[in-house]
Parts: sequence; structure tokens; C-alpha cells
Amino acid sequence: MANVAVCVLGSFGYDRAAQGATGAGRALAESLGGELHVLVIGPADDGAVASLSAVADRVLLGDNEELRDVQPEQALQAAEQLHAAGGGDYVAILLSNDTYSQEIAPRLAHRLGGSSMADAAAIRMDGDHLLAQRTAYGGKAIQHLLGMGDSKVVAAINTDADAPIFKHCSFGIVEDYKQVVPLLTEKLQAMAG
Repeated sequence: MANVAVCVLGSFGYDRAAQGATGAGRALAESLGGELHVLVIGPADDGAVASLSAVADRVLLGDNEELRDVQPEQALQAAEQLHAAGGGDYVAILLSNDTYSQEIAPRLAHRLGGSSMADAAAIRMDGDHLLAQRTAYGGKAIQHLLGMGDSKVVAAINTDADAPIFKHCSFGIVEDYKQVVPLLTEKLQAMAG
């Protein structure tokens, strides 16, 4: 079975980062027909455990009081122990997007013989490969470039003639989209009859 694990830090509770990681983990596990296991590193309050239990198929607690204040080496050891207790056969182990998890992730991946990927906006399986979508930043604008490579035509509308999106499009219009989109919609509707 292709199970997915999410490591959360108990002292942070079921915060937005943990919610995002468990939500992504649940979606990935369901797409694989597997289970979602949550590995809680350090003591967590009853409300957080109940919330995690509502999302996960299994919650494993490493609630040693010494883990309340996150110490990377202790957290890594606890994650390894929880990994083994959960069966150790995970297609992916996700961690939240917080400072401590970002420090722990590459070290945990190394210890478990895997690899790590930070700042994934979305993840999915493609056959035997785990694909991670990352967000590319260009100035203030966020551009999602994944998938555009397979597109036959990419149109861009931006008020900034130097916007990075224009390097990745078939054609571009330098204008406010609020002015352009209604005109394009009108023309396309007229062409469709």
C-alpha cells in the first residue's frame, strides 16, 4: 500500500502550516489508495490531536516532554522512531512550512535514504515519480509555470512590459487585464456565433 506520512511539531498545535501539510498529505494518500499517517513530534494538546485524528487514518505520538522545545537532533530521532513505528514504508513524508521543519526535512531525508524538496506548492504522483510543483517568483507577481511547457499557445497580459511572464508566452499584451479581457471575451463570443 502507498501510504503517506506527515510530520508535525506538537508544540505548534494544528496551526495553518500543519493544516496545509495534512491536507496535501490526505489528497496524495487518497490519490494513491493509501493511508495518511501523522507523526506528531513532541507533546500536543488534546484539541490538536483530535483535529489531526479527524484528517488522518493513523496518528502516532512522540509526546516526550523533552520534545516540547524543538531541538533539531532530538526531533530527528523522534521522527525516525515514529517512522519505524508507522511501518516505515511511506511513498512520501511531508513536513510543514515552518522554520524548524525546513531545518529538519533535508536531514531526515538523508537519514532515511531519500531526498527532500522544499517549498512545494502542490504534489502529485505520476506513475512511480513524485512530482512537486514549485512557485516561481518574478518581482511581486507569482507565476505558475508548471504545465505551460505542454501548452501550444500561452497568452500573457500584464501592465509591466518587462514582466518575467513575457519570456514564457507565445504572445503578450502590455495592458491592464480589466481592459483587455472583456474585449477578448466579446470577440471570441462573436467568432463562436
